[in-house]
Amino acid sequence: MRGDVLHYDSESGLGHISGDDGARYTFGRSDLGRSEPIAAGERVDFRVDGTVARDIFPAPAPHPSVSATPFAVSAPIDQPLSFWGYFWACLTSRYVQVSGRARRKEYWAFFVFSILAQFLILPVGLVIDGVIRNVVSGGIPVATIALFGLFYLCMLLPGIAVFVRRLHDIGLSGWFALLFYAMSFFYVGVIAMIVVALIPSQAHDNKWGPMPARRQT
Repeated sequence: MRGDVLHYDSESGLGHISGDDGARYTFGRSDLGRSEPIAAGERVDFRVDGTVARDIFPAPAPHPSVSATPFAVSAPIDQPLSFWGYFWACLTSRYVQVSGRARRKEYWAFFVFSILAQFLILPVGLVIDGVIRNVVSGGIPVATIALFGLFYLCMLLPGIAVFVRRLHDIGLSGWFALLFYAMSFFYVGVIAMIVVALIPSQAHDNKWGPMPARRQT
């Protein structure tokens, strides 16, 4: 049972507890489970023996509510990853994640490894086309085109997602991505995307999340 100490007379060694069940229980000094004096208003646990409270111990303090913890304290801060680690995260756990922020290192990692991957796809596609004699006979390099098409299709969503998070990191809404992609047909958008990749992170938490890393690179 749990209740509150109403009063305790240390001289007589007698006291009363109001139980959570609404009943009142008496207790003596011998019923206390500790040697320290007990005070009125103290929250205690005890064993009911008729109208007597026995084996009285202080009730454990309640744990703080998780919901009461401020967002700024409870929000996890992303740990810095390696160049490859950021690229791999973009292809796995952050594949379509448009929430949060992406530091410059993550943004550059995605596009640098994407470009390197294309240099690997090209010879593989040409070899396959050579085996099926598309290149030798002057035909269309179907395998190369198919590999590049599949690659671009797979990289489309994570590319948009990391760009949106990069915009968040510099304090801009992700909807600006639509404007940048629309301007990319006139090369102005490409230049704008490079500029976005060079702007440092906001050195504080913003409405899209906490700083992605303590050291901004």
